[in-house]
Amino acid sequence: MPCGYTLEQVAKHCGVSPETIRKYELNSSRLPLYLIIKLSELYNIQPNSLVSFS
Repeated sequence: MPCGYTLEQVAKHCGVSPETIRKYELNSSRLPLYLIIKLSELYNIQPNSLVSFS
C-alpha cells in the first residue's frame, strides 16, 4: 500500500531514525504504542490496523 512517504519522512514524523523504522518494517523489533499512534495519524488509519494479535 504505497502512500508516497519516504523512509526519512516517516522517521521524521515519528521522531526516530530511519534505521529504527527499518527495524520495525523487518519485524526485528516490536512497535511501541507511541509509534503505533504516530503512524496511524500519518497514514490516517485506525491504530488496530497496525497491530497483529496472532
